[in-house]
Amino acid sequence: MILPFDEFLEKAGVDTGVELTLKSAPPPQLLSMMKRLQRLGLLEGDVLFSILAQAPVDPLGVYGALREHGVWAFQPFDCTMMQILAKAKGKTVALMRIDLISDDITFVTLQAGQLTERSCISADEIGRRLKEKDMTEEKMLAWITGYMSQAAKEGLEAAG
Repeated sequence: MILPFDEFLEKAGVDTGVELTLKSAPPPQLLSMMKRLQRLGLLEGDVLFSILAQAPVDPLGVYGALREHGVWAFQPFDCTMMQILAKAKGKTVALMRIDLISDDITFVTLQAGQLTERSCISADEIGRRLKEKDMTEEKMLAWITGYMSQAAKEGLEAAG
């Protein structure tokens, strides 16, 4: 049975305005996976959507909670969302990345003239914090924005 994608989405109750287009070059991992699937005789829509359905996207809701706070850009080569936290003289001096598969948050700052990983909040740590008895969305946001502010401050100081 061949079911057009828009018809499939409509029957599933999903907005049929969804279009599968790439906004940038596909990451090498995608091409490698597609070649492997082709060699195995599995390069079919059913298989691709089954694989997509298995991916844990934003499992703790970290990006979902932060997406309205600042401007974000998707990084296809590592499936992360990136936000620039500070610039100096037109150059990025601090940024954060949220891994959409693991929900790890990485902070990168300018150090010795190069952007370098400064710190990371692991999804395990975020999960522990979320389970704290008195944790609220406001407290969680304050905790993460503290890291954001610190990274921006360090990046700007390093830039001089």
